[in-house]
Amino acid sequence: MKITFEYNHEKDIWCLLNKGRSSDNSSTATKIYEKLVEDYGENPTKDNVATFIEKYLSGKNISTQDYIVSYQKDWDAISEEYQKKAEAIFQVSLPEDITAYLTINNRCPYNINDNYFFVSFPSRSAMRIAMHELWHFYTWYKFGVIWEK
Repeated sequence: MKITFEYNHEKDIWCLLNKGRSSDNSSTATKIYEKLVEDYGENPTKDNVATFIEKYLSGKNISTQDYIVSYQKDWDAISEEYQKKAEAIFQVSLPEDITAYLTINNRCPYNINDNYFFVSFPSRSAMRIAMHELWHFYTWYKFGVIWEK
């Protein structure tokens, strides 16, 4: 199993629009979503969110590519050891490669069926977020598959 860090503008828009206001685990909006609402009102459109993200990244001089390279390097340095420990704990391997999409949102949803999760950026805790999100995958493959049967 390999984790690949990527930035996808459409995924970032989706994450902010669909998980910024609230989520299954929290009824409160994220700070970045609150800023979006300050700028565009209570019901921002997809175009509003696209513009907001572009302005946010350029205003803070954030290079998505620089973060991808940095996070990938950091992850590759710990991935083998992390995977060994996670597999020893759960007694399962993850069957597919997984994509870690960068998002400006402070909330990081995951999708086991489509093999991806989100990582907030810029963040000094990206590896902690990645390890946390992967725990959901390991838990599912250990217990969720049995539960579904």
